[in-house]
Amino acid sequence: MAAINTGEEEYVLPQVEPMHILVSLGYNAGHSNLGSFYHSVTNNLLSRPNWVLKHASIKNFSSNTSPSSLPVGLIKKKTSPKKSSNNKVSINGRFHVLLAEAQAIGMPYDLLANYSSIYPGAVKPITNFNRGFQAICKKMSMLLTLRSYVWNNNLDMTDDIQLPDSYYYSTVKTDENERLMLIHAFEKQQAIDIAHNMWVVKPSDACKGHGIVIFNDINKLLSFFDSITDKSVAFLIQRYISNPLLLPNGNRKFDIRIWVLYLSTEYTVYYYKNGVCRTAACSYDSNDLDNKYSHLCNHCIAAEHPSYGKYEGEPTNEIFFDDFNKILHTISDGAVDLDEHIIPQITSIISHVFKAGMEMMASGPADDYDSFMLFGFDFMIDSSYKVWLLEVNSSPAVADALLDNVTRDLIDIAIIGKLSNGVVADQTNNGFIKIMDVNYCA
Repeated sequence: MAAINTGEEEYVLPQVEPMHILVSLGYNAGHSNLGSFYHSVTNNLLSRPNWVLKHASIKNFSSNTSPSSLPVGLIKKKTSPKKSSNNKVSINGRFHVLLAEAQAIGMPYDLLANYSSIYPGAVKPITNFNRGFQAICKKMSMLLTLRSYVWNNNLDMTDDIQLPDSYYYSTVKTDENERLMLIHAFEKQQAIDIAHNMWVVKPSDACKGHGIVIFNDINKLLSFFDSITDKSVAFLIQRYISNPLLLPNGNRKFDIRIWVLYLSTEYTVYYYKNGVCRTAACSYDSNDLDNKYSHLCNHCIAAEHPSYGKYEGEPTNEIFFDDFNKILHTISDGAVDLDEHIIPQITSIISHVFKAGMEMMASGPADDYDSFMLFGFDFMIDSSYKVWLLEVNSSPAVADALLDNVTRDLIDIAIIGKLSNGVVADQTNNGFIKIMDVNYCA
């Protein structure tokens, strides 16, 4: 409190909380291109005292757009600009938090790189994307990043990183050696187990299960690639986990989604303790490779099937960790526990991934902004209870039942904590658990 003495009596002035300015690209109250999670973050911040929304402008529209500058978030679909490097975001004045659209569309890194020279003495702004995030999120890039890390640290990809045997195909970066290694791996597995020699092909940039194909014939797999005419695509090819741990209710596959929070400050990584299992809509059948409802667990795919919600007792394909741990105890006759046997494998894999990506993702002392990101790590457990890394998502949706809590807990650590120099009122019940920081990486 500040006091003013008038000579006759002293007036105590109430302390005023500082105003915080949020720029949320693509946001408006009714529709958002931010994705559901960052839309939730925006709504949460704007519901708090002393937070205001500043509109940005986007310039250099495509030819079908008449205005030269419109508030982002008020652009109608018919006149939306193409997502290209020709579109530039303009923000007038200072701001504290900048939220970009999915895949960092519209992130004005050129502005951020010169922020302190434009506004001397200003607090570093906070953004929701790290410039190097694609190193671990694009599937082909993730593989190459992990390969380099494994090679330089004398590690094993399947034993230490717990990534299934993986290769890439790219129409841009042709590599005959990569093709030969894939053929050799297929033939080697064929000699070991011909009945379960299956490989899953995933488009490098796709999400939500789009474009995934499974093969058990190397000639058909190679023909698939040879038939591609698009000269700008890439794929990840992974040995298919043919012995997945199955849910007793319906004999179905499932994968595990873990939300991971990254802070550029001291390269700090957290995982959210309440993850979710996403279940397939029908029984697992290794003989029917074309049945996506048997093999894929993505919510948007399972929701298309008539059995969606049948096994979980409500319209969802989600099993949260408390219930999943009970299932684990039942399947294993009490020998396997989620916290004791599964989570340690998951956190070890996450640590390896971020150590692998550190060279591309770590902030330098000259950086004019701080960043945080929420990642979605996807895993699978096999019948021997080994956890396998499947992929890392850069703009993950959060389960509806957890959305409010994940939003609040992330804001407390990544935004409020940063703006208050790391001081958060109460982190006792925060669901994010720290895995590592820059000192752990050293």
